[in-house]
Amino acid sequence: MIRIDQIESQAIEWLFRLREGERIDWEELTRWLEACPSHREAFDRLSLIDSQLEGLSLPEEIRSTGKRRSWLVAAALGSAVAASLVTIVVIPRSEPYRVETQAGEHRMLSLPDGSRAELNGGTVIVLDKRRPRLASLERGEAFFSVVHDPQDPFTVRAGAARIVDVGTTFNVIRTADSTEIGVSDGAISFQSANGSVQVRRGLELRVQGSQATLSHISPGSVGSWREGQLVYVDAPLRTLAADIQRTRGLSVRVDPSLAGRRFSGTIEVSGPDSELVRRVAVLTGTEALRVQGGWALTSPRVVRS
Repeated sequence: MIRIDQIESQAIEWLFRLREGERIDWEELTRWLEACPSHREAFDRLSLIDSQLEGLSLPEEIRSTGKRRSWLVAAALGSAVAASLVTIVVIPRSEPYRVETQAGEHRMLSLPDGSRAELNGGTVIVLDKRRPRLASLERGEAFFSVVHDPQDPFTVRAGAARIVDVGTTFNVIRTADSTEIGVSDGAISFQSANGSVQVRRGLELRVQGSQATLSHISPGSVGSWREGQLVYVDAPLRTLAADIQRTRGLSVRVDPSLAGRRFSGTIEVSGPDSELVRRVAVLTGTEALRVQGGWALTSPRVVRS
C-alpha cells in the first residue's frame, strides 16, 4: 500500500489551499511552519516542485488541480509513476516563464534559492530557472522574503527600474503608471535612469514618472493584504478601489468626483462582498450602490423630509 508521510500530506494541503485562492489563516500557517524544521523543509521542497510545474510542458490531462495534486503526491513519495498517473515525459523550458494570478487569487512561490514571493491577485511575475535570483514584476503586487547573498543580490525588475535586495522583506505594487515599494525589514536599492534611492525598514517609495516620493510607514503594515487587511495613510479612494479589486477580485468603481478623496485607516477585507463594500462606504463617508458587474461608491444621497 502506498503511504505518504503525515508532514508531507499537511504540506500538500497547505500548498493547494494557497493555489486555489482559499482564505488562509496566515498565523496558523506560520505556526505550522515554525513548529518543526521538517515542516518547513517539506513545504519548501514541495512548493518548489509545484512552482516548477509552471515551467514544464505537461499533457493537458495533468493540468487540472486534482491531477496536479496527484503529481505532487507522487513527487513526495519519490516515485516516477503513481498508480493514478499515466507515464509522462516532462521537458523543462529553458526560456523565462510567467506565473499569473487572477483577481482575488493569492499564491505563494518558494524560489530555488530559498527566497519566497507571495503574489496578490491580478499579478504577473516572470521567473527564469537559469537566473533564480531575478524576478520581473510585470503588473500587480508581490511580497518578497529574500535570502540575502551580497555576492549575488536578489533583483526585482519593475519596467526599466531595478529593485536590488540589501537583505530584506519588501512589498512591491506595479500599475500602469506607478511603482510602490514598502520595506518591512532590511533595505532595498531602487535603481532607475533617474538615479538610485535606498529604502530602509519603515519607509515606502512611490515612483510615478520622474517623480519619487519617500514616506514613513509602519513596518507591520507592509504587505498587510496577506493578513486580510488594507492599511492606508492619506491614500486616494481610487487606490482603495484598485486594491480591493486586486485582493478580493471585487469590482468597486469610485465616482470621478470622489476618486481623489483622501483616506487614512485600516480596512478588513474579510466577509461577504456586500459587507465589505458597505464597511468601506462607512469608513470613507460615501454610499455603496450595487451596479452591473460590481459596486459603486458615490456621494451620499440627501433625504429631504
